[in-house]
Amino acid sequence: MKLVNKITAIALVAALTSIPALASDEKSADEMAKELANPNNPNATLNFKYQYQEMKTGQANQTIVFQPSMPFTLDNGDMMFFRPAIPLMVDLHTGLDGNGNWQSETGIGDISFDLMYGGATKTGMIWGAGALTSLPTGDKDLGMGETTAFGPEFIVAQLGKTSVLGVHSSHVWDVSGDIDVSRTNTKVIAVYLPGGGYNIGTSPDIAYDHVADQWTIPVNLSVGKTVMLNDRAWKFSVGINYYVEHNEEFGPDWMIEFTVGPVVENVINNWF
Repeated sequence: MKLVNKITAIALVAALTSIPALASDEKSADEMAKELANPNNPNATLNFKYQYQEMKTGQANQTIVFQPSMPFTLDNGDMMFFRPAIPLMVDLHTGLDGNGNWQSETGIGDISFDLMYGGATKTGMIWGAGALTSLPTGDKDLGMGETTAFGPEFIVAQLGKTSVLGVHSSHVWDVSGDIDVSRTNTKVIAVYLPGGGYNIGTSPDIAYDHVADQWTIPVNLSVGKTVMLNDRAWKFSVGINYYVEHNEEFGPDWMIEFTVGPVVENVINNWF
């Protein structure tokens, strides 16, 4: 089953990365950086994330996430956004064996996706509302593949000439499975665009687990750069989280994340 999951994920990545490049030679890297800083931007992107997380136990977890963004423009100018997230957990520490040694597993985690309807006002305010779903597709050896979760999400942000300020919040409950889930996530977005294709900002993902009565609060800083390579815009970014509130026994201490995101032509949108 693990091998099938991995082959499926690799095939999906290969299929999506074969989408033709967006011909963006008429736009500069700085213009594309401003577009990509907009949470509701109309560009289709293929985002690959590598996350290295140091845990309270002293162990390290690694995750590779493939998270494409596929926006669809509607006749009235509003948009629909479909954003799946496929995680590959690398050497995830799952517990202690009989000798007190940490066991680790590698495999596909639970796949999640959101579907959101959004728009913008003439004053530069963007908004969106939709639903977030997590499916029990993960390997059971990772402690996943047990529960389906579902719930609402919304985003509100103000776009300025050199800044983006906003809030993106969601809540999910378990709708099937044996594990109780009730979790609220709120991402506070503050991005500064100094020019030259750069972006500097913070977007901490603050979570509250209502079942465990546990907060997870990181201090976040990220830096990104958008460049043009062969008429394709690529966004590279690095972010670091230091967790000031977390599970005292099993929570994370800090995490560093590297993201690569090429802009591609959304051929699916062109069909409609």
